[in-house]
Parts: sequence; C-alpha cells; structure tokens
Amino acid sequence: MVMNVIYIFNILIGLGLLFFQRKDVNATICWLLIFAFVPVLGPLFFALFESGFLLYLLSKQYRGSSVRQELTQELTQKYQKAVAPLSIRGMVQQAKVPYTADNQVDLLIDGEEKFSRLFEDLKTATKSINVLYFIFDPTEEIGRKLINLLAEKAKQGVKVRLLYDRFGRMRVRRKDFLALIKAGGQVEVFLPSVLRSLLFVNYRLHRKLVVIDGKVAYTGGINVADEYLGKNPKRTPWRDTSVRIRGSAVAHLQVQFMADWLFVCEQNKHRHDTAQEEAELRKQVLLPDEDAGSMGVQVLSCGPDTELPYIRDTYLKLISEAKEYLFIQTPYLIPGDTLLDMLRIADNSGVDVRILIPGIPDKKFVYYATLANANPLLRNGVRIYTHKGFVHAKTLVADDKVSAVGTANFDNRSFRINYELATVVHDEEFAKACRDTFLKDLEDATELLPDREKGIGFFSRIREGFWRLVGPLL
Repeated sequence: MVMNVIYIFNILIGLGLLFFQRKDVNATICWLLIFAFVPVLGPLFFALFESGFLLYLLSKQYRGSSVRQELTQELTQKYQKAVAPLSIRGMVQQAKVPYTADNQVDLLIDGEEKFSRLFEDLKTATKSINVLYFIFDPTEEIGRKLINLLAEKAKQGVKVRLLYDRFGRMRVRRKDFLALIKAGGQVEVFLPSVLRSLLFVNYRLHRKLVVIDGKVAYTGGINVADEYLGKNPKRTPWRDTSVRIRGSAVAHLQVQFMADWLFVCEQNKHRHDTAQEEAELRKQVLLPDEDAGSMGVQVLSCGPDTELPYIRDTYLKLISEAKEYLFIQTPYLIPGDTLLDMLRIADNSGVDVRILIPGIPDKKFVYYATLANANPLLRNGVRIYTHKGFVHAKTLVADDKVSAVGTANFDNRSFRINYELATVVHDEEFAKACRDTFLKDLEDATELLPDREKGIGFFSRIREGFWRLVGPLL
C-alpha cells in the first residue's frame, strides 16, 4: 500500500516535470529514471536538489526582487540614449538590463593582480563598500588581510557590508568575521537559517562582487581564499579572471548587490531595519564619473528568481554571431545539448572554436562529465585544450569585438540554478586583450586529440558516459 502511494506520487511529479516545468529534456529524463529506479528517495532528492519552486517563492516574498526591477527600469530610462550593437539589441531588451556606453573595464588575469588593485581602491573608499563572495575565507591569509582592511575602513566611518554563501566554505562561521563586526561592519550569510540552508542546499549565491563608493566595481571568477592566489599545491598553477569596472555599468552591479542584501536582511529582521537599509543602499546607486571611458557594457544576472536564463541565452546569441573565432575558458563543460550543438555548428561554419578546460580537476565526477561532453565536439572539429593546472576563469571572446567575463561556469548549474553575474563588454581593445590572454594560456596547455575517446579504455568510456548522462543534474 505504501509503495503504491509512493509510485503514484512519483508519477504525479513526473507528469509535472513533463508538462508544466520548463526544463532541459535530458534533465527531465534523468529525473524520471531516478523516480523509476529509486522510488523511495527520488522525491526527496528532487525536493532538495532540483525543485526551484519554493526558492522562487522565497525570493519573491522579499523586497529585493521588486527593488531590482524598479531601479533597473529607472536606470534604463537614464541610459536610453546609449544604443546597443545590433547583434545584441534583442538580448538587451529580453534581459531588461540597459546597455551602457561610458565604461572603462580592466582585465585582471590572476589573483595577485586582482587583489592588488582591489586593495588600492578600498583604501580610497570614503562612503561605502559592498562585498559579496561565494567563498570568503577569513581564516586564510588573503581573507585576513581583506577583513583587516575592511575593519580599518569601517572604523573610519565607511559603511561596510559583507555577504557570503554558507556553502562556499563550510568551515567558515560568523565569529570568524568578528574583527569587522566589532569595527562597525555588517556581515551576513546567504540563507542564514540552518533549516533553509538544508532545504535549499542546491541553490548557491555564486556571484563575486565588490562595489566601492558606488563608482568602482570588481566581478569575475576570483573568490577570497588562498587557492585563488595559486597556494593550493594540488591545483597549481591556478588560472582565473576578473574585471575592474568604472562607469554607468557600476550602478547595475550596485542594484544587484542591493537586491541580494535586502533578501538576507528580511530574513534577519532582528539585526536589520530593512527600510533603512533600502534607503541607504538607494543613495549608493550613483551615476559614476562621465569621463570613465567609452566601452559598451551590459551586466547580466540570473538565478532561480529570474524568468529566463539570461546569461545562457546571451552566450547562445554571441556564439551564433561569431564569424571568425570563438575562444572559451571554463572549469566545467556541461552546458546542455543546445549550446553544444551551437558550438559544433559554429565550427562547421568556419569559425575557429577553441575551448580551454582544466588539466587538474577540482571535482572528478564533474570533470568526467566535462570530458564526455568534449568528445563529440572533438570529433566534429572543435579544438579543446587542457591547461597544465586548474582553470577557474569563465570567459568568452569572439571576433575582436565582444567579450564576456563572469561568475557563471559553462554548465547547467550556473545557467539555471545558481545566482550568477556576467559582464559583456563591447570593445575591440578589450576583446584583443582577452584573445591574447587566451592564446598565451594555450602555451601551458595540451590539445586533446579528435579521436581521444578511442584511446581512453573501456572502463573510462563507461565512467565518462555515466557522468555525461547525469550531467544535467550536476
């Protein structure tokens, strides 16, 4: 009797997946197989690791989402004179985030350069510092240095807010930030409730973002931990990329931080006056210096609370528009069949498509899925390289025209589940810098052979095939 009820329940969930939830077909098939072969645990796994409905409702009931929509609309009106390139006008309209044309974007290709520039800018802060990282480890050297600097600025009267994800580094606790808290800084954790953290363990605030005085911003792949400086002997050398931004695009990054911060504040009302926090953060959404630069920028964000996977859709558009070359760096290559097909089609159309992935994995099962997805691309002419170390950079550059540097990996998790950011830059010189960086990285890489799959052995092929099957769920 009990098993009959379980099977009926699984059938109802399966029907919901098939007919009501907009989901990748491969992911749907994987879940249907799980319901069939693991009927007792299947619904529990689905609730914990896949169903975004509850988290969607959780996001919507807080002020952050509506504030983001409201301020984005206001900023759109301010920047309506900036005309986006024809190739992305449709994407700009769909993502409902305006294109700005008065920016300066600096490419930062390792942790040393990123933190050196960041510390210089933090020292000049006079009003506000807003910090958001998926991983922020204040128990390690770089984390301690940053916390001490933030505490010093807080003592000087600068308003410091810091937000991090609990699951980015499980051993980190709020008490590790006491130096900043005692100095007057505010520290919060995404999904602070233990119960909510367990219920929504699959959803991660994967963004990396610092906004200083509303005028300078940093984003990209680099978190706050010593391994991002190449100090993890198991995964070295470490390749990563971030950007430093000045100009009107900073206002959109500020709005995104504001939405994420208010989301957490409303869960911790015993520590925050949410209305006051909102009023203070609104004042920080400033128009930066008009002479910042002349680079075109669009800032994209996506997550369980957005209607569409804006970053994924923009990447699809950029791949389809490429005419000469397309270079991608990513730690994981599990983007789903649509993106894989687009890469193959681009290569067959004469575009020089090259992808750089790690040679040293951080998660072996994800790496097996990455290699499995590489095999059909290799057979169809796409050139794929493995770096001698670990590649954590998430970049795309095409035709010396457009580049993207973000927090999103080239996988379904980043495109559909995590909270992510991406900076799309329309500038020839910046694109050339990204191109040259990619080509230099290839000097420390090994190209995979088109018939790689034939030489890896029977059990390795079975292993990679299995992880490719479950890849949509990773």
